[in-house]
Amino acid sequence: MNPTIRTRNQLSLAPMMETNPPNLNSSMNFIIWNCRGGNRSEFRMNFRSLMDCHIPPLELVDDFPFNRMIQVPSVGNFGGMLVLWDDSILELDDITTTRQEIHVMVKPCSSNNSWLLSCIYASTCLNSRKILWDNLRRIKDTYDGKWIIDGDFNKLLTKAEKIGGRPINKLRTSDFWNVTDYCELIDLGF
Repeated sequence: MNPTIRTRNQLSLAPMMETNPPNLNSSMNFIIWNCRGGNRSEFRMNFRSLMDCHIPPLELVDDFPFNRMIQVPSVGNFGGMLVLWDDSILELDDITTTRQEIHVMVKPCSSNNSWLLSCIYASTCLNSRKILWDNLRRIKDTYDGKWIIDGDFNKLLTKAEKIGGRPINKLRTSDFWNVTDYCELIDLGF
């Protein structure tokens, strides 16, 4: 199962593995969406339209009816993640959850195939992000299977991902590059 819809500003990473390009004419398997502005009426209207059109069994958003949920609560206006799913379509096993991560094993009910999904909402604090990078390295060292990592890393890999403002600090992006290299991750380009 490969995600088929992502926001333009969202970095999506997955370890190198044999995959076929997504069939853009097929139905959507699930949505991973950095839903900043989720309380705006425009977001809710557009998201509802997307849901009605594609009916995915797995989402990472709030305020829509699903029968299962894993949550990392926000602190004030910062952070917070949800994984919502329909357990008649997908089985999810909550592996571990931190302030920046949700790691779940995903298995479609109609299949024996499973894979690890790591949902990330990285802290803007450098020391907290270093904990995240160490956790991802630990998973790479101990898990040998299909793995999809998605979310908001609050870091850029290249200046092409940035519009305006100060130039990116290459020294600060080196930690992100190092963890992507160590975990053999590739940017899926969404």
